[in-house]
Amino acid sequence: MAGQAGSHRAPAEQSPLLLILGFVLVAGLLFGLFKVVDPGGGDAEPTAAIVSETTTSATTTAPTTEPEAKVQQGLTLEPVPAPVCEDVQVETEITVLSYNIKSARIGGGIGAYLGVIANSGADVVLLQEVDKFRHTSNQIDQAGWLADNLGGWYDAFGANVDYGGGLYGTAIISRYPILSSENTHLPNGPGGQQRGLLHAVIDVDGVEVSLYNTHLQNKIDYLKVAQARAIAPIIAADDRPRILGGDFNSMVGDTPLSTIIGGAGMTDTWGAVGIGSGLTHPSSNPRGRIDLLLHGGDGITAISSDVLPATNSDHRAVRATYAVDGVAAKVCGDLYG
Repeated sequence: MAGQAGSHRAPAEQSPLLLILGFVLVAGLLFGLFKVVDPGGGDAEPTAAIVSETTTSATTTAPTTEPEAKVQQGLTLEPVPAPVCEDVQVETEITVLSYNIKSARIGGGIGAYLGVIANSGADVVLLQEVDKFRHTSNQIDQAGWLADNLGGWYDAFGANVDYGGGLYGTAIISRYPILSSENTHLPNGPGGQQRGLLHAVIDVDGVEVSLYNTHLQNKIDYLKVAQARAIAPIIAADDRPRILGGDFNSMVGDTPLSTIIGGAGMTDTWGAVGIGSGLTHPSSNPRGRIDLLLHGGDGITAISSDVLPATNSDHRAVRATYAVDGVAAKVCGDLYG
């Protein structure tokens, strides 16, 4: 049986060529799968994320958490136009009051006059018979006190007489800033009391407006006429919108007021747009219209005028509202044209 010893053979060895072909086949399949998952060649992202990004790029209103540069790929964004702004001239209304307060010695004291002024809606008040530090009025700066208690207004005082331990004259208080003020003494003579013309320039939202305040002589006619003649050229030389108020101790048609109205180119405001009788004195039973507001110059128009019913003083206060032109305002066009 020795001849059968070699009947069982060892298994044949595998060919190296087959192993190489198998490796190439597997590598090719893996490479193809990698290209499907990450066509951009970057870090691999889930297929769902690619679909989401593609959808977002095609729909500009869809929310996305991708960086802005990716969201806007392929889109042209028009810049939003800036609003076009320009300064234009408009008008604003101011209300002016002229009030002889008789040193606040009657009618409930200075606090009562504050109430009348505050309730009037005035922006500017021209005051006559005003005390400053006089013993008979508790040494109060009446104009300053009123301005402070109206919420920090501005004030200007025109001193015409020095007695009683202090000063006496006219004043202007204003919600608008007072840029400058000056008091000019008017002609005086035997039996008269020194009177003045107080001038203040206020800033009404960028427009300068001149305010004049006076209190003409009582009873001495020639002094009233002389004072009116002194006032007229001062106001006529002013090219601003202007308002003159005061206790004139004369009525429209009398020589003093005719001199001022004609010589200064002014208009009687109540005569133009007045409501009611316009009578101001005496306050308990008014028979004369001696407290007036006048206006003139370019850029100012009277809207309304009336007399307040308050009887604290021996004079009633006259009120007028004006439109002032030329106030600067910034106006912008529609943001999107």
